[in-house]
Amino acid sequence: MELTKESKIWSRNQFTKVIWMTLIAAALVNLLMMIFGFKFIMIGNLDFMVGLFAIVLTAFFVLKDGHLFTGWRLLFHFADSQRDSKPSDDPKKVGSIKNQPIKVNSLAMYFLVIGAVLIIAGVIFSVI
Repeated sequence: MELTKESKIWSRNQFTKVIWMTLIAAALVNLLMMIFGFKFIMIGNLDFMVGLFAIVLTAFFVLKDGHLFTGWRLLFHFADSQRDSKPSDDPKKVGSIKNQPIKVNSLAMYFLVIGAVLIIAGVIFSVI
């Protein structure tokens, strides 16, 4: 996996600050839930499900730049005469685009870290 410079949204310092602020906010929400009398298993389940949702968002942001549909013909309702006259895509160009390395942008890395931490917190709260 490759974190490219053009896919960065935040600088390294901003990235770590945003992650820490999000984790502190999640800890404060968990603390408030404990103060209001929620059971640990409920807090753990909520953390685990939010963490899973963050992992799904990670997959979305990674696949968004994956060029999955490069070279596909999305409109198949052409008449036969139009289909024959339309030039086909260059297979070497399509192959070079599809064989590019996986690009992980900052949002994908952010949701991956947040999701992993929340899943671990959810498991810990569920065990307590």
